[in-house]
Amino acid sequence: MLLLLLSFCAMHFAAGAPLVLTEEMRRASLEGFLGVALDASVSKDIDAMAQARFEPIAGNLSLGYYDGAAWLRFELTRTKGAASSWWLEVRPAALDYVSLFTVDDDGGWRSVYLGDNTGWAGRAINHRTSVFVLDPPVDGTQVYYLRVYSSSNTAAALMLWQPAAFIEDAARSSAILGGFLLTTLIVVVVNAAQGILMRERLYLYYSAYALAIGGFLFLVEGMFHLLVLPKAPLRMEWMVSLLHAALIALLAKLFCEIVQLRSLWPRVDRLYRALVTVAACVGVVAVPLQFDALVKPWLWGVVLGQLIFQLLTALWFTARGHRQSRFYVLAFGALLVGSSYTLLTLFGVVPAHQWGNLVAVMGSLLHMALMQLSVNEQTYQAKCALDDARELALESARRASQGLEHAVAERTRELDSARAHLEHALDEERSIKLDQQRFLRMVAHEFRTPLAVISTAADVIELEGGRDTKLRLANLTRLRRAAARLAELVDHALAEDRFQSAAWRTNAEWVSLGTLVEDARRFGETIAAGDRKFLVSADDGQIQGGRDLLRILLHNLVDNAVKHTVLAGEIEIRAFSEGRKVRLQVCDDGSGIEPDELPFLFDKYQRGRNAQAPGLGLGLYLVDNIARLHGGRVDVKARQRAGVCFEVVIDACGSAPDARGEDCGRAC
Repeated sequence: MLLLLLSFCAMHFAAGAPLVLTEEMRRASLEGFLGVALDASVSKDIDAMAQARFEPIAGNLSLGYYDGAAWLRFELTRTKGAASSWWLEVRPAALDYVSLFTVDDDGGWRSVYLGDNTGWAGRAINHRTSVFVLDPPVDGTQVYYLRVYSSSNTAAALMLWQPAAFIEDAARSSAILGGFLLTTLIVVVVNAAQGILMRERLYLYYSAYALAIGGFLFLVEGMFHLLVLPKAPLRMEWMVSLLHAALIALLAKLFCEIVQLRSLWPRVDRLYRALVTVAACVGVVAVPLQFDALVKPWLWGVVLGQLIFQLLTALWFTARGHRQSRFYVLAFGALLVGSSYTLLTLFGVVPAHQWGNLVAVMGSLLHMALMQLSVNEQTYQAKCALDDARELALESARRASQGLEHAVAERTRELDSARAHLEHALDEERSIKLDQQRFLRMVAHEFRTPLAVISTAADVIELEGGRDTKLRLANLTRLRRAAARLAELVDHALAEDRFQSAAWRTNAEWVSLGTLVEDARRFGETIAAGDRKFLVSADDGQIQGGRDLLRILLHNLVDNAVKHTVLAGEIEIRAFSEGRKVRLQVCDDGSGIEPDELPFLFDKYQRGRNAQAPGLGLGLYLVDNIARLHGGRVDVKARQRAGVCFEVVIDACGSAPDARGEDCGRAC
């Protein structure tokens, strides 16, 4: 405690001093270098706040649910050897308004406005958090003012980054968040299927609970705004209130079902369910009545109170030998540890940190794994009870007298029927597991290429050591593209229904053929690493359809061509309009396709005998499905010299959006 007190005092008296950026720094936290001034009226401008008194703070900004704007002041300078460009990242992502002010060369104020109420389109750095580009002076001091206003908790952690270091950190955090969200989606789908097939409501409750947790993190970590609504401002308080209400209700339902509170403490069970129902209803009703911002802190308090009550109750039952409570204690103990920091930050008890979101993500992931064990344990206990009942019935039948033979035979037939039903259920479960494995293989197939690009680029950067600036920048560009590809694949996994129905047509747009071809060329050069020659051509036509689906189509054709083309080979990518049709062609001079393989070329998991590169046989299957979704077809032709040419022909909507194109769009 004495060391913590001394550290706090040292940081307090250091606060407000300028931060000196040196040549060795790749990142620098602004903890201990910040001054804060509050604007309770939310009406003061930069001219008024520049004259205000700023009080130094020891750490980052953490005011809890403060109904006003907070202004932060800090000073920067750099040595001659330090980099000139720095990126300032402000976390967390869910802040309504984040504005940066500094004096320009003419003595006026230069301002940049970010935050959830500002769309991502047009931002200097397209990231899920607010990122500003700074250019501190050499051997001079530049003063910056940062205004933070949020209708949720007012907290901000500021970190200065070198661009390369920021990209590395962003790739890691995006991979963690994407992996967590993909895992959550798999958990939701698998448990929902088990609940429906086994007619077990507990699996359905847990599936809804996992969906609520994943949706909450997807929202507050900025992924929803970045991926779904990049061009529009977002007011997410009403969505958070609805998720609060859902979490409160589902937490109580899972606890009462797993611990069997009704049979152990009936009166406590009735009282607890009534209180939870009231709290959840308040959270739902607050949205249309527009006082959700007022009740949000109370809802967080209800969640924290629930966790503590449920954990203590489960510990009490566990100490008395209640088997079902053991896994529940572990699961919610992990959640309480992982979320304690987040909850304390929300109420302003502890300051925010850059790594705070990762603590919540890892705690939630461990919690979901242990909760899955708890749900499975409950089902296992039910199965054991069924087995015990069966053995008891058989033992009673064996000891019955001769006069009960008819009853024993009837009971045996009932048990055989139940066993047949159970075996049928197990067969259906195996079928679901097989479908799940196929889905995971498809995801693995799509993730392999960007992960390989990231690994290769990182190895090149490490071996080169920064001596060749052009090579380093080229590899950083590859890293950015691969990271963007991973984010795109997460979006595809979350919106998989586009492959299952015609819902994607609601988001159809005009896409330039030149843009598609250029994107396919860059993708091909990235995965080929300069070992193939790409010849591209496209006219000035456009096509109406799903931009992401058309990119996946061309990417898979290019990836297939790279795999089957020898080093230094040529790959041609062409796109052109022909009346009411658009033709997309990808040709190579590789090993070609055997005639007897053509009927099975577009089947799932089908690979040719000449295939040397690793793969699962899913690329051409996706190409065929996307072409069919757009009302087109895929043709395969052998070339005169060597290799093969894939041609995708899509009918209608293949011209620019003039008067004729609008008629065509309506026809589609």
